[in-house]
Amino acid sequence: MDDYDQFKSMLINMAKRDRTITTSGKAEELNSMYIKNTKFLKTFLIKYGWPDSMTDSCLHDCAWLIAQHSNNDPGFQIQCLGLILPEIKNNKETLIDCTFLLDRILVNLKKDQIFGTQLCGELKKPITFSPTQFDSLRDKIGLEHFNAYLSRMYDYAKTNDLRYEK
Repeated sequence: MDDYDQFKSMLINMAKRDRTITTSGKAEELNSMYIKNTKFLKTFLIKYGWPDSMTDSCLHDCAWLIAQHSNNDPGFQIQCLGLILPEIKNNKETLIDCTFLLDRILVNLKKDQIFGTQLCGELKKPITFSPTQFDSLRDKIGLEHFNAYLSRMYDYAKTNDLRYEK
């Protein structure tokens, strides 16, 4: 296994662990893991650049997840968003990734979200569009209507014994 394959394997394993631990809701363990993962992704990007979603969608998804959860470093999240944006024209899923990452960055900067993808803390519409305008914006991106998303997230939280309240 060459150096790239080792880095790739480590990134994939980090993302798998991230998915498992994130649903556990253990804040101290999450923060420690997120910081470690952010540091690793920074090293990966310096060596290999952002993984192309058309060439290796699995690796792209793993890198995106770690960037999404790099809450301790919004500047790095902004850098990652800049690396992902050029892929939008080739991949609709990348556009959705960008909306989630942009909203996460805004939350981390204590600003209002645009698309309402981040349901941390209060579960409510993050901006003051009318319901029609808000869902129209989400439709253009390929996101489900906000109330459907909110309902699905409540069901997910309830099923996984998470802290969201209706």
